[in-house]
Amino acid sequence: MPRSIGLIGAPSSAGAYAPGQEKAPRALREAGLRERLEQAGAVTRDHGDLPVWRWRPDRSNRYAQNLPVVVEIAEAVAQRVRDAVASDEVALVLGGDCTVELGTVAGHLPTQERIGLLYFDIHGDLNTPQSVPDGALDWMGVAHLLGEEPATPELSRFGPRYPLLTPDQVLLFANDASHNTPWERAVIQRLGLTTIPLEDVAADPEASAARAFAY
Repeated sequence: MPRSIGLIGAPSSAGAYAPGQEKAPRALREAGLRERLEQAGAVTRDHGDLPVWRWRPDRSNRYAQNLPVVVEIAEAVAQRVRDAVASDEVALVLGGDCTVELGTVAGHLPTQERIGLLYFDIHGDLNTPQSVPDGALDWMGVAHLLGEEPATPELSRFGPRYPLLTPDQVLLFANDASHNTPWERAVIQRLGLTTIPLEDVAADPEASAARAFAY
């Protein structure tokens, strides 16, 4: 029997720049995501949504805004992913805030199997609170996964191991170098992160997907 897909909603924009991303799980469900998965032959189980958390400015922590909430949501996502994996389900986390990835990865750890992150985003999200002034943590998610300094210890160390991932476990897919900050470009070079550039994906999506799958 095929493994079931466990749907987990994380309706948060805590790490974002503005409200709106917390609406993503509901929008995906209303667009018929579950029905389309089942029409394609998948067996699904909906674990429901975490409580909605709408972005608000955090003037007490300007360079890592809403940090305690981002950590709390990452922990909650990790537990739901852990429960789905324990039931032999493929966890599919629905969210819009990029910090949700931390809970998704943490929920799969520890494991004896090789784990990797294919990060499909034009941004590298390798910033830290000291490299950018806006304080939006979803621009810093991959940096915290990798334990990049000076990442916030509360978020980079919340999971079952530190760092959550090593550089060889991360592939930046459709990364647009022109959208990376100078800090991010330096991190990519220093860590030797594998990237498949946006222009390659646009020119030949199938070949780019094959490269990622073979990584």
